[in-house]
Amino acid sequence: RGCFRCGECEQPLDGEFFIHHGAAFHEACADVAQAREQGRTCAACRLPIPMGEGCPTFRGKLFHEACFVCERCRRPFSGDVFEHEHMVYHEECLNQVEAEAFGHRCPGCQAAISPYQKGALHACDRYWHATCFKCAGCGRVFEPAARFYKDDDMPYHEDCL
Repeated sequence: RGCFRCGECEQPLDGEFFIHHGAAFHEACADVAQAREQGRTCAACRLPIPMGEGCPTFRGKLFHEACFVCERCRRPFSGDVFEHEHMVYHEECLNQVEAEAFGHRCPGCQAAISPYQKGALHACDRYWHATCFKCAGCGRVFEPAARFYKDDDMPYHEDCL
């Protein structure tokens, strides 16, 4: 009885089993063996993805749900996926990765900022979040396309100089 073992996990077979290519398997193990045989392997962990298990695809590659996560925060995706240097990120995580790579910090809030992220603007020789780009005199946020004046590398309204 102990000699009759699963062809995948090598545990004893008792109860219902399946025969596949002359070997006996537990039901779950048969799915794994079939997935491996058909090339249904996860691009991240390289383990087989059992038949019938839903799996996300990206760039034609299959993933286990648990393996398809953001490279920076390790959380799964629920929306758009952004790729950078063959790795996948949430948009906000990619912004942080790029900001850290470029070494830019917003002068208004000191947070890392990427020149490519939404809402980033270049003024006074630095990158700012649009909501942080304020007059150094009165503290009001500049309206889009508003004229500002630079003094000591800081932005001012004309009447605040």
